[in-house]
Amino acid sequence: MSKKDFLDEKIIELLDQVENYVGEYPSNDQQENVNIVEQSLDTGFIVDREKVEFERKVVIEDKLTMKLPTDFTEMDCAAAKLKYPSEQRPQIIFTDPSGLINFWITPTEEILKEEAIENVRDQMFAMVQRLNPGIKPQQLGVEIVSGKTVAYVEYSNPALDGKVYNLMFLFSIDQKMTMACFNCLTKNAKYWQKPMLEMLKSMEFTSDKKERN
Repeated sequence: MSKKDFLDEKIIELLDQVENYVGEYPSNDQQENVNIVEQSLDTGFIVDREKVEFERKVVIEDKLTMKLPTDFTEMDCAAAKLKYPSEQRPQIIFTDPSGLINFWITPTEEILKEEAIENVRDQMFAMVQRLNPGIKPQQLGVEIVSGKTVAYVEYSNPALDGKVYNLMFLFSIDQKMTMACFNCLTKNAKYWQKPMLEMLKSMEFTSDKKERN
């Protein structure tokens, strides 16, 4: 087995963990018709009638910071093992107090050049579709964040009591592939879709200087 095939298997196992995880979601909550107040990460967003404030947090020590909700905390190892039993779980997981709004990020050892990021994003989503046949992308996009290419895809996948909205994205740090994803219940995506994309755009890279030369 080649190194690439081995890494692909690890990525598939990781995606299988995060795509098929079913949380303890309420089974009979009704979606309310609440208007989203257009705001910003600096002033806060109104999410389901509550104000969510954001602050810059260290995501990967000496490499990456970004703005996340103030009440997001990094999940400890014990909780992460319960949520994602496989050893191929996401390496870093931030979550809100309810555990229903999440952000995970996993650096890999695979070399990823800027010009290949969009194509690799498409390959990654093809793996998601292999795990969940019938899933289609809601939106594909590319952003330039702090001078770096970030390719993303929005989609929903089924869970026990509904669907989960995902904003999965891909970029490189130190010329190596990094996978990341925000997710929430699909019924809450109307509140979180814009804040999640703005959080993606808030990334600041504190290493990686040579990659841009």
